[in-house]
Amino acid sequence: HRLRRYYGEYVAVTDDLGAIQVEVPASWSDVNGEPWTTDNGAEFASVYAAPNLDEFVNSWGTPGLQFNVTEDKEKLGGHIQVLDWTRSYDFLAECELDSRYDYDDGYYRGAYDYYEDCDGTADYMILAAVPKQGSDDILILLEVQIVSDADFDAAERILQTFDIVGSLP
Repeated sequence: HRLRRYYGEYVAVTDDLGAIQVEVPASWSDVNGEPWTTDNGAEFASVYAAPNLDEFVNSWGTPGLQFNVTEDKEKLGGHIQVLDWTRSYDFLAECELDSRYDYDDGYYRGAYDYYEDCDGTADYMILAAVPKQGSDDILILLEVQIVSDADFDAAERILQTFDIVGSLP
């Protein structure tokens, strides 16, 4: 059998506004926490993390995370509607959709689409979720690119630790 490799150390990363936080492998040290706004005016707190962000965004060979949260959900639709919309992402044409799974961790609920065999190299998970209590305006969109066995563990840690910790834009 082949040796499973795991990430040793994890670190918390936050966006530039201090609004959202998540734990990622320490080796995912290339981080961008800049907020962004959609064409229709939805403002997002955002943090991307990967060993190399350029390679993560532009290839299937590098693991990484995109974690985006907005309080402008009404400008985008419900979380399932947004998850359906992500299926139109051009890059996902290179993947096989495994299935959609329900998500509920006690604090957030939603669903995620799990894609396999992206360009024969990676798996890709997209979670759309909302808080179980509190604001009805909040939408979470969390995406993880999985390239190795260790990245499955990283995805699990990400799902256990993503949170809203401050004021959203």
